[in-house]
Amino acid sequence: MIIFFFLSIGNLQNQGAKGRMPDRHASHATPTPAGDNIMSTPLDVNIARISHLRWELELEAVALGANKTLHMPKHQDCELGIWLHSRGQQQIENRSLLEGLLSWHKQFHQTAELIMLHGPSTQSPPLPKGKMDELLAQLRSSSRHIVTLLTQAELEFYGDELKIPSTSQPLAKFVTRLFQGPHTAASETIGILEIGHARLVHLQWANHLPDTFRNRGRHVSLEPAELCALGVWIHGTGLKRFGQINELVLCDQAHTAFHTRAAETLRNLRKHRDEHADRAYAEVLNLSKEIIYLLSVIEYRLLGDAAISRFSSIIS
Repeated sequence: MIIFFFLSIGNLQNQGAKGRMPDRHASHATPTPAGDNIMSTPLDVNIARISHLRWELELEAVALGANKTLHMPKHQDCELGIWLHSRGQQQIENRSLLEGLLSWHKQFHQTAELIMLHGPSTQSPPLPKGKMDELLAQLRSSSRHIVTLLTQAELEFYGDELKIPSTSQPLAKFVTRLFQGPHTAASETIGILEIGHARLVHLQWANHLPDTFRNRGRHVSLEPAELCALGVWIHGTGLKRFGQINELVLCDQAHTAFHTRAAETLRNLRKHRDEHADRAYAEVLNLSKEIIYLLSVIEYRLLGDAAISRFSSIIS
């Protein structure tokens, strides 16, 4: 029954009342030069998230056949691990969310070790056919859970400061106001801020879906993909500015599918077809994680390795 999914994703949907990162105005990052201020926000969680993505993309390349040697640290010693076992312990008061992060992160590293052990640059015997594909799927799944949980932690940190504008506003004004969040930035970093805010806005929208589905969605309707906040940004600004980044095209496709499956869930609930609703909602959850992951990868692409290395030194 669909209630099972509501309970199983409590870490992502019902954490706001359980705990927030304290002192949202106290910065933990060291000052950076102008133009680098995207990551010197109060949330060094962003540094850990982007640093994690760098490892994941390197590991994907190995799993797909790249002949490179990685020297990946243990799960407690990578940038995200250091943060989770130090500042994260104080900043994430929501213990169930923190425990979920620790568990998925440990699983990510266990899979990573197997990938590195049997990569093309090693002398280990080849894996059985299909085993590396299985490991790659596990790696991707754990990484998407990690990035989504980190985004949830960030969303809880901002709380009511993060606003979703009403679609009743004229479209031009809507696009202008869409990414007026708690951030300020120089013009050279505003693109990354837009994408980061899009990621938060999407999760905020997705977190409200259980309220829509209560009482089988009577007297409610879902916004179509092109009218929700993320959809307006993708087609009004995102594709024009960042259409050369393949992950944004994939994100647009995942976002359209996300809304299609959400509408399918609602239709099945109203028809009392609960098993069909459960299956559609499971796809909604997976697509939501994919959207958040892809938006994070776009942030990574725009920042570049040099900037990420500088910011990562703040944690380590």
